[in-house]
Amino acid sequence: MVQFKYLPLVYILFFNTNSFGQKNKIALEKLKTEFDSLAMVGNLENGGKIISKAFKLIEPTDIQNLAVFHFLSANYLETTDATNDSCKKAYEKALLFARKASNNENIIECLGHLISFNYGQSDAEKNARTTIGSELILLLKNSKSDIEKAKILTHLGLYYKAEGNDNEALNSSLKSLALHKSLFETKKIEPDELAQAYYQVSRAYRNMNQPAKQNEYLLEMRKYISKSEELKVIYYSFLARNLFGEKKIKEAKLYNDSLSQVCNRFSNYNNWIYAIEVNIYFTQGFVKWGDLPNAKIFLNNANEIYKKWQITVFEANLNYTNGIVFLLEKKYNAALPFFKKATEIAQKSSYGDLYQMCLAKTASCYEQTGNWHLAYQYSQKSNAVADSLAKISTENAFIETEAKFQNKEKQAQIEIKNLQIDKANNQKNWLLTGLAAVLSALGLLFWNFKTKQKANKIINEKNGVLEKLNSDLVEANQTKAKLFGIISHDLRSPISQVYQFLKLQELNPNILDEKQKADLSGKIQTATGSLLETMEDLLLWSKTQLSQFNTNIQTTELEPIIDQCVSLMKLNIENKLIRIKTKNIENQTIKTDPYFLQIIIRNL
Repeated sequence: MVQFKYLPLVYILFFNTNSFGQKNKIALEKLKTEFDSLAMVGNLENGGKIISKAFKLIEPTDIQNLAVFHFLSANYLETTDATNDSCKKAYEKALLFARKASNNENIIECLGHLISFNYGQSDAEKNARTTIGSELILLLKNSKSDIEKAKILTHLGLYYKAEGNDNEALNSSLKSLALHKSLFETKKIEPDELAQAYYQVSRAYRNMNQPAKQNEYLLEMRKYISKSEELKVIYYSFLARNLFGEKKIKEAKLYNDSLSQVCNRFSNYNNWIYAIEVNIYFTQGFVKWGDLPNAKIFLNNANEIYKKWQITVFEANLNYTNGIVFLLEKKYNAALPFFKKATEIAQKSSYGDLYQMCLAKTASCYEQTGNWHLAYQYSQKSNAVADSLAKISTENAFIETEAKFQNKEKQAQIEIKNLQIDKANNQKNWLLTGLAAVLSALGLLFWNFKTKQKANKIINEKNGVLEKLNSDLVEANQTKAKLFGIISHDLRSPISQVYQFLKLQELNPNILDEKQKADLSGKIQTATGSLLETMEDLLLWSKTQLSQFNTNIQTTELEPIIDQCVSLMKLNIENKLIRIKTKNIENQTIKTDPYFLQIIIRNL
């Protein structure tokens, strides 16, 4: 037998669980919004706390939120002093969850970040980068979202740069910028996202050694920076470097000061990367110009940043920079450890140019200290690496020239194709214009036909009404004629008798004696009264019969009507010696029209 006594408890648990799940989703959405807001301004000091709270709320089966917050966790980790390997593993884990959740947005962003962590020239990094690039190209081909396409093209720009294909990097960045502009015009993205796209193009021109074009896009970028402090950092760092390269030292220092202020206000790993890069760049510039005091100032800044944040991506370059400052001071023994450390890192990371420069500087130090044997060894290594780099450079130049030629050939084919497309589009436009004209003409004809049809219908209706009015008028005229005939017939005889009596009195007043006159006068008076009464009845009745004869059947007493008619016609009756006999008419009633009945009786 089924037990029902526990059902209320089951219902309570079920609904409480649903309610709790809903509250969790709302709380997670708020945490994500809070994290995004902090990330936008580049201040993720509390990012770790937000991530911890989120993971405590996420159910193991909630794949979507696991994907989102693993990605945000990797974002946060990147702003700390965590190693590159730690950040890389975090993004790889986030990518796994993004794939499980089929979250394209997170997949694309994870792939983009992983390019940055596979930017070196080792075989493992090259293979990983190739896999990422192939997936991004496939995603671009299959995507139907302009927002997704814009992000993919941004990451492909970084991918092609890492591959050493500056032309494709610029091409991808320009395509991304075009999409970002369109999305911004339709208010689908924020201004900062458009600023980021301008930065990508600016960086591509920087890589192609075109400072004028780089500055052009940097200035455009600044117009759209709204909330993102990181974009301000990028803007200040690039302008500082460009101005320094143009030997506008004062302006360059001002932008570097602005960069430092933002980094101090929103202190995180990513922002300080740009700051250390600018300080290293300034140091190397001042060493080149022989300005040791300024070189020391900016080297000290770079060393302080590295000491606090351990920005390992610049470890080799920073060691090399320390070495050249000591070399400028002619402190050769102090310079040697830095060059050797930089050489080791550069060789391991496949930084070919830096590796060759470190070998050359190490040889120079040994030469200055009189250690000719080691100076010769390092010099030989330096020359060998330089020859290898020259060979690679020549091969790359040949490949680039061939690529440019192929690009020109492809461009020519594209232009021919575009001309064909333009011609086809023009023909299509003419056809569409002609079709539109024909359709317009047909539309006008149809409208004209419908208008005439409507007008004819109205005219026919008016004609029908007019015909009815004419018919009613003819019928009314006929009715009037009948009425006048009836009235003239009913009144002519009584009036004629009165007229004859009056005429007789005028012509022969003595023909009747006084008694006869009095008797006849009484009869005429009675007849005249009846005549007047009959006239009033006839006129009232005729008003109701002007259009057509209508009967008004009602219960009618016979005696009053007969008496009235006899009284009206009494003179004629007596004159013609007619006797009127009535029988059993007292209190007799019939169903008839009293006016029609009077006409019938008067005309008997």
